Amino acid sequence: MHRGNNYYYSINKYYTQSRGHYIRIAPIVGFRIGFLPNNYRKIQYNNYVYYNANGVFYKQINTEYEVVNPEIGSVVYELPDDYEKVVINNVIYYEYANILYEKIQIDGTRAYEVVGIIDSE
Repeated sequence: MHRGNNYYYSINKYYTQSRGHYIRIAPIVGFRIGFLPNNYRKIQYNNYVYYNANGVFYKQINTEYEVVNPEIGSVVYELPDDYEKVVINNVIYYEYANILYEKIQIDGTRAYEVVGIIDSE
């Protein structure tokens, strides 16, 4: 339960219940899990340590991992398969779980920099 709503986590995916069915949703910031997915990557940016798995950013809080929004400027080298392409002012961005990325090059390697967070409220 998070903020009065029931959310579920199973096999690296997030769900909620609606009309008797479980539906997949983007992870909710603040939701905590007891362990990280197997394919996570550790990301250090400024003085922050994040864990990224399947496009979701986590921060360790005691013995749990909380879904968080990353700092603008954080970089990942892969996006989840179900990202969305977004065009704003003729610039192509990539969105997943309300995080907006821009494709960049780092030492000749493709990467994605966090350039914004979409407010869903």
